[in-house]
Amino acid sequence: YSLARGYTGADQSIAVFDSGKNTFHGANVKYLAGGHIAPNANVSLYTVADRNGDFESFYQISETISSATANGSNIYNFSWSSDIFANQVRSRHHMEQITDKSFINSLTDAANKNDAIFVWAAGNDYNSQSSALSAMPLHIPELKGHFVNVVAWDSNTGALADFSNACGITKNYCITAPGTD
Repeated sequence: YSLARGYTGADQSIAVFDSGKNTFHGANVKYLAGGHIAPNANVSLYTVADRNGDFESFYQISETISSATANGSNIYNFSWSSDIFANQVRSRHHMEQITDKSFINSLTDAANKNDAIFVWAAGNDYNSQSSALSAMPLHIPELKGHFVNVVAWDSNTGALADFSNACGITKNYCITAPGTD
C-alpha cells in the first residue's frame, strides 16, 4: 500500500545492523528493506554479528551506530533482540546495565541529529512481551517517537507467528509485519 501511495524510500538512508552480507539473515534483511519495502532508499549493511549469530559488544555496536549516523542514516533496522523482556526493564539506568551507556547515547544521538527512526524486532521467543531492547522509549524519553517495534505475522494462519513475541507493553508503537514465507 505504501508503494502505491508513492512512499518508495526516496531520499532515505537505511542502516541495517545484522550479521553481514555473506550470511542468509543479513543479506535477506538488506534485500527486503531496499528491494521490497523501500526500493529507492539507500541501504547500507553494518555487520554487528558473525555468521554464527555471535554479536559484538554493545560498546562496539555503539561505534557502528555512530558511523551510520555520521553517514546520514535516518532509518535504523535491528532484526535481533535480547534475552530480557520489555516488562523486566525498570529504568534508563537498568537499560544501560543491560546494554551499555555508549549504546544508549549513540541511539539518542542519532535520534537528535538525524531524526532517526529505529525499527526493532520484538523477538522470537513466543513471549507475551517484546524484547527489552524494544522497550527503550519507555525509559529513555529522547527515544519516544523514534521507535517502531515489529512483531511477526503469519499470513497462513492470520495470526501472530507462532515464534514471535507479542507487543506487550510496547503496544503504542508496535506493528505487525509478514514474518513467514
